[in-house]
Amino acid sequence: MSRFFEKKFLRGCLLYKKLQVDKERYTLLRYHWFAKRRKLIGGKRRPKIATMKKEPIYMSREGYEKLTKQLEYLKKVKRKEIAQALEHARSLGDLTENAEYDAAKEAQAFNEKSITELEGKLTRARIIEEEKIPRDEVRIGAKVKLKDLGSGEELEYTLVSETEADFAWGKISVSCPIAQGLLGHKENDIVQIKIPAGTQRYRILKISR
Repeated sequence: MSRFFEKKFLRGCLLYKKLQVDKERYTLLRYHWFAKRRKLIGGKRRPKIATMKKEPIYMSREGYEKLTKQLEYLKKVKRKEIAQALEHARSLGDLTENAEYDAAKEAQAFNEKSITELEGKLTRARIIEEEKIPRDEVRIGAKVKLKDLGSGEELEYTLVSETEADFAWGKISVSCPIAQGLLGHKENDIVQIKIPAGTQRYRILKISR
């Protein structure tokens, strides 16, 4: 290589190196700018603290005891059954293609999630005290007998919390449209309730507990 071309080659190498250094410096400056803008601390995004207030869950003593028994079953019985299933699955050998092990792990995750949810509900639970609720008004815990003024059909519902709702047994959640339309009314009141099928008119025949 001639002296002339050698100098051009070296100058080109130095220019390329300078460009690479400038590129790295630009990348570093850009990272710090975004880090400051996003309020990063130690390279990690600052966690947002949830401040949402959890509302209490009103339920009957019967409903509270039912959830308590369910939680006890999941902790003392279901956990033990799943642990035994996992132990059996491990004894079969290779876990990478072990369908029994995967199924047991999924059951374990679902069970722990259910336990967490039940514990949360019981923590927020407020048991309805009968003596503090007006007995002549439709409130949570009341059994209401209605007459459909359109068809003449008589219906009976018990207003309960969402955790106790069971439509097959006539227990409806206080948050559903029918219950919302009945709350606060008394016997012989005529109420109009908006439902997906339209507006229904009912007469309250009886309120009991």
